Amino acid sequence: MKERDYPKSLKRDVVKLTKKLIGFNTENSLNGTKKMGNFIANLLADAGFTIMKQRISENKENIIAHAGNPKDSEIFFSSHMDTVPIGKGWTRNPLGESNSKKIYGRGACDMKGPLASTIIAGLSAKKKNFALVFTVDEETTLEGVKKFAPKIKKYLPNVKYGIVCEPNNLGLAIAHKGAIDVEITCYGKSAHSSMPEKGDNAIYNALSVIKKLLLFNKSKNIKIKDKLLGKPTINIGKISGGLATNIVPDKCLVSLDYRLVPPQIPKEIFKDIKKIAKSQGCSAKLNSGYSPHKISKKERIVLIVAKILKDMGMNFKITTAPYYTEAEILTNIGKIPCIILGPGRFSQLHKADEFIEISQLKKAVKVYKKILENF
Repeated sequence: MKERDYPKSLKRDVVKLTKKLIGFNTENSLNGTKKMGNFIANLLADAGFTIMKQRISENKENIIAHAGNPKDSEIFFSSHMDTVPIGKGWTRNPLGESNSKKIYGRGACDMKGPLASTIIAGLSAKKKNFALVFTVDEETTLEGVKKFAPKIKKYLPNVKYGIVCEPNNLGLAIAHKGAIDVEITCYGKSAHSSMPEKGDNAIYNALSVIKKLLLFNKSKNIKIKDKLLGKPTINIGKISGGLATNIVPDKCLVSLDYRLVPPQIPKEIFKDIKKIAKSQGCSAKLNSGYSPHKISKKERIVLIVAKILKDMGMNFKITTAPYYTEAEILTNIGKIPCIILGPGRFSQLHKADEFIEISQLKKAVKVYKKILENF
């Protein structure tokens, strides 16, 4: 694309760029991330960035943009391009609208606003030893970061640190819990409800499993507590079973979410859950499993960012993220220590009328520029 295709204001104004990005519908079931990725790649290439693309699938690719020589990139900012579905209940335009204080739309907070902040900061940075990374499929399979992390040194040979720009009110987060998603299938024997003794109620078996799972988590809470992340948690998010009220159910599904803290490991926790399920004649299937994320408070990037936030009169308290992020895979698999630092309030995530405050976006640009000046 030529220069005229990109008004200068789009390269300087984080509000205009955020609204432009929200206009791309990047729900995972659509192909919008490729269109948005091409727009970002062309915008940055036009400004002198070196662009690399990593194919994830036929219609999806990660974008890696180097401000200067790829070998000089010492730090990178990582943002995902996809969003959850728009959903229902909106009173604002889900593809973008704004007033003097807020920008509304799907992805405004999670995370096209933070993403736009990295671009504007990067375009105005004087130093060129950094990269901007844009991934796909974060809201579903994490396939983008899963393929990028093992090959990070291919794209960023000398990179030392990363910043995952998920919205956390520009707090300095160095850790978050891991998560596993498990589906337990409980079995029984169908019979007429007037003669329940002739059958075996699968829902009752599921209740027995749930009771044991809650006791299991309670025992873990007694034994394990991380200074930053606290205790592990369990949530039974879905129960499904039975065909009709006058039939004893022969099958019941229980879906649960378990949040891990160090030193817990997903496969070991699943092994314990599977054992509990088996004791009640049930089976267990691991849908996904991710480790906790945690880096040292003494990492150079933590010390630098803490000082920047303090000097800017902001909250520089070292904290944790309440949700799972790509930082875990980038740190544990990519071997690059990452912090989480982004504009926006996580209370806005995945909601109708999602918004981000303009003041937060502008502050993020300043913070990111300060970080780049120190690397």
